[in-house]
Amino acid sequence: MRDLVRASLVRVLEQFGEYEEDYVLELDQPRDPSHGDLTTNVALILARKLDRKPRELAGEIAAQLEIDRAVIESVEIAGPGFINFRAAGGWWTRCVREILEQGEGYGRSEAGEGQRVNIEFVSANPTGPWNIVSARAASVGSALARTMEAAGYRPHAEFYCNDAGQQVRIFGASVRARYAEALGLPAVEFPEEGYRGDYVTEIGRELAAAPDSRPQTDEMPSVGRIQGRLPEVTGTPAAWMELDEEAGVFTIDMHKCPSMGRFLATDHVEPYHDYCRHCDVIYRNVLEPMGYEYDLDMSACDEAR
Repeated sequence: MRDLVRASLVRVLEQFGEYEEDYVLELDQPRDPSHGDLTTNVALILARKLDRKPRELAGEIAAQLEIDRAVIESVEIAGPGFINFRAAGGWWTRCVREILEQGEGYGRSEAGEGQRVNIEFVSANPTGPWNIVSARAASVGSALARTMEAAGYRPHAEFYCNDAGQQVRIFGASVRARYAEALGLPAVEFPEEGYRGDYVTEIGRELAAAPDSRPQTDEMPSVGRIQGRLPEVTGTPAAWMELDEEAGVFTIDMHKCPSMGRFLATDHVEPYHDYCRHCDVIYRNVLEPMGYEYDLDMSACDEAR
């Protein structure tokens, strides 16, 4: 319906000599359903340019519209010069019938022409349990991937597991401390900036309860030796990624979940010393025109990873 109305309006504008390919023709759904199904302010915009009365021009445009009445039941002039379009009842019936006939194929197209698209979403920090923000990101990302696939693209859904770096090391030390605590071993120093949530204590208890997990205390009296025997915490613990698929509560389609830790462990990764230079491109062009003095310190870029 929208395409049909737009095409008809374009033909009238061409007769007025006021249509160009880059012309933005606004065609929206009215806020008030009593005003119809579509509305345009084209007459209000053209009236200023043509020095005409908007409502009078709207009537002239409406009179020249050639629209299939099986689709558009009526064209009405409203307010200062809006043109409202009301869909015919039979058109809605036809739409419903078409949707039912096409089933799951309804709305699919080849607009993407098989173009590959990488969609990286959620990528929640693995040092803590999921929250509502992560769930929302998962829903939006998954819906986007499915929508693009239906539009003819080849989307690749990816969850980047940030399982390396300082925060993950602090998290590992926190779990080790709770693990030793659960085993009743001599106190292991808890990291000053460690993760103190109840979930860390629960993980420590689960590790302590696992088969063959208990070290011999007489063999491991020191903190360093205890930590040397405790399990490493790598990747994303399955419990945090657990989805109730059987109940159909939450399902995410992921093609790949690459690990930052494994990525950094390869021989192909080299420090990118100019990593900070991209900030220069963005901020200098914004700040200097505003009169700010700008200086880029690249002294720590060799530490970029």
